[in-house]
Amino acid sequence: MGFLACAGYTLVGAGPPAAIFYEFIVSSPFVLLVSLASAFFWVTVLLANSVVWRSLSWMTHQGQTEALRVLPLISFFATEELLRPMVFRQTKRATAALERRAVALRHPRLTKLERVRIFLGIGAGQGVAHSCLFFLNTVVTSYRGTYYNQDTCPQMPYFLVAAISTCAMFMVLSFAMVLTSVVFESAQAGPTMSTSRGGDLRKLLPCALHAAAVLISFLNMAKGGCLVSSVLNALLVGAVVWMAARLVRDLARGVQ
Repeated sequence: MGFLACAGYTLVGAGPPAAIFYEFIVSSPFVLLVSLASAFFWVTVLLANSVVWRSLSWMTHQGQTEALRVLPLISFFATEELLRPMVFRQTKRATAALERRAVALRHPRLTKLERVRIFLGIGAGQGVAHSCLFFLNTVVTSYRGTYYNQDTCPQMPYFLVAAISTCAMFMVLSFAMVLTSVVFESAQAGPTMSTSRGGDLRKLLPCALHAAAVLISFLNMAKGGCLVSSVLNALLVGAVVWMAARLVRDLARGVQ
């Protein structure tokens, strides 16, 4: 892999995440600390899952290699989604404590958009955790000299597929947490009987987006699947960003 290819793959995989960090996270020290704490928390969760699956690897047989690739990913997804409500509640408590402190010091209260920005930092930390572990896996694979898509999808370079998948997962997790802050907050705002079912369904939206990203990643294991997964990843990222922008726009109108 030459220098130009390396630079191009790096820009594809790290360009959009770097832009989000520069524009929304680095400029606020508190959001930056929240993002770093979130990354540490999610890395711990993913490593704990990895340890469990590594300890169970001796129970498997040669013919179950495909299941071994899929089951850990499903486990990671299920664990993260089970922890999502807890992360929302703890973040809400932390922001409430921060707001009380700000009021005591005669500082302005947090706006709705500032709360959403905090959740974006948490989602970005979750995306960074995934990206870091995926990058380590890519490095180990590159040293071995064999890639899992050499036989299933030789039409695209492995590192390009990895860059697109990494960027897509980061964007989905980051903006899914933004959607979590909006839909969970609206569901707790005292829904009426007619809208309670719709509020419950909207709470499943971040989980559905995460599930879609995981299912798309499974396509890389199919023959020629990396071509389809790359296109679907781009469409999924566009849909997630559009939904988050629409919800934030509605919030901004409410603030005005």
